[in-house]
Amino acid sequence: MKDRARRMTMPPPPPTVGLHLGVVLLLALPLAGAVTPITSAQSASAPATAPAPLREKRASVRDYGADPAAADNYGAFQKALDDSRERGVSTLSVPPGIYRFATARPLCLRGLEDFTLDGNGAELIFSRDEDFVHVSDCRRVVLRDLVVDWDWGTAPLASVAHVRGTGPTRDWVDLEFTEHDTVDADMTFAT
Repeated sequence: MKDRARRMTMPPPPPTVGLHLGVVLLLALPLAGAVTPITSAQSASAPATAPAPLREKRASVRDYGADPAAADNYGAFQKALDDSRERGVSTLSVPPGIYRFATARPLCLRGLEDFTLDGNGAELIFSRDEDFVHVSDCRRVVLRDLVVDWDWGTAPLASVAHVRGTGPTRDWVDLEFTEHDTVDADMTFAT
């Protein structure tokens, strides 16, 4: 009997909310609170609607003190987001630049409706390794042209190491980290 090659057709992976939000992303928020991303390619067939504000109020995070030279922009961004909700701002603009966040809390988008956060290519760099942004009780919110990342220089996710030896029962490993002169005592290892 002749072996036949099998072709397996895999469905495309589901869309995900990534760290780089370079295209318009419409978040449809069902009652359960889960976030369902809809990319611009899907928007033609998706029933969700883009923000259609009855009013056109604009603001900039710079008006609240956000500054690429600041060590921590959390307070300015959070105040701008909260004030946008209270004043009914439809578009909050982030001027181009790299904005750092050192506060150990995520930015919270709460109770916003028909709202656009326009990043203008800005980068938001967080020094924490947990969730950066929480979205709750929002309707028709768009995050546009925004890069969200963390400070790899201060808290790298991974390192390259050479295994120089192991214990006879493999209960220990001697590693050489070629990228670092020293290794932090609190470094954790995953296997």
